[in-house]
Amino acid sequence: MTDSKLLEHFISETFGVLNDLGIIAKETNDKYLMEWVRQEVLKITSLKADRKELANELEIFIVGGSYKLVGRTINGDPYLGLLNIKQNENIIEANWEIGNNSQCFDGRGIVNGQTISMLFSGSLTNSDIYKGLVSYYLITPSFLKGQWLTQDSNKIGVEYCWKS
Repeated sequence: MTDSKLLEHFISETFGVLNDLGIIAKETNDKYLMEWVRQEVLKITSLKADRKELANELEIFIVGGSYKLVGRTINGDPYLGLLNIKQNENIIEANWEIGNNSQCFDGRGIVNGQTISMLFSGSLTNSDIYKGLVSYYLITPSFLKGQWLTQDSNKIGVEYCWKS
């Protein structure tokens, strides 16, 4: 794929994800997320005009840090939370706090290019232990799109994270 085609794909994918996030923001009535989505759309729109700047932006892969997140469970229910990632070269350690700290998960994995893959485990409010796999794609240096599943389910959950 040529650089030009790759950038067009990136722009298209980013707008699709931002549209999904806008829908979730409206459903959860998250005004901060709505504003963040609006700002990201403006950034990508302006970067689209300057492809060289967009290519430079894509080369920055700073993954460690604190993220806010929204997602949908494997049953389709929306949720909010926080994700903290610590990075040591290409090794990742993470913890998630979902809801009002009622669900906490820990994970460990690797960074490979624009992809982060982690195994995770944690408990829900009913004390059940869940283990699974999550894979995030680095859409922009501050925005992750993820999919996850637990070891006991064939359904996939989704998550969108942005640096806070």
